[in-house]
Amino acid sequence: MSREELRDSKNVIPMILFVTIFPSLFVTLFFSIRGDIREDKHDREPHEVVVMLENAFLQRNGALIKRLAAPEYAKQAADTLDIPLTQGSQNNRTLPDNWVMEEYKIDENHYLYHLTWVDETEHIRDYLRVKRINDEWRANELHPERFEQEIKGIKPRIIRGNKE
Repeated sequence: MSREELRDSKNVIPMILFVTIFPSLFVTLFFSIRGDIREDKHDREPHEVVVMLENAFLQRNGALIKRLAAPEYAKQAADTLDIPLTQGSQNNRTLPDNWVMEEYKIDENHYLYHLTWVDETEHIRDYLRVKRINDEWRANELHPERFEQEIKGIKPRIIRGNKE
């Protein structure tokens, strides 16, 4: 375009529109192609937080529980386990490889999980809500009855420990 054309107001308005709209279209297209972003600022997916939290419970690791759980749930768990939330790992116990998890996506920032596994003595079932808070996945306990109400009509994704 010549200088005379640039000075003409009828050419300036379409140029301004093009310069302002084109970048936003590019960004929108990029993120729509990329799809659902499940990782938080620590590069963890919500189901990974569930496994890490369960391992923290088994290890009686109060500091890790504090980082992964919602604050009220972390305090409740620490009181139940009788450990401080500043205390690190106390043992090397981890989930056995035979765990199975059902993942129910409520929306991109909210998932429900039903984790089942068997150890030497008992069959364990946990029902957890995982939400993104300040770009961090945080888990909270969910009562089984409430869990059943909230998952009605949602098809789960099945995740297995021995497949990870």
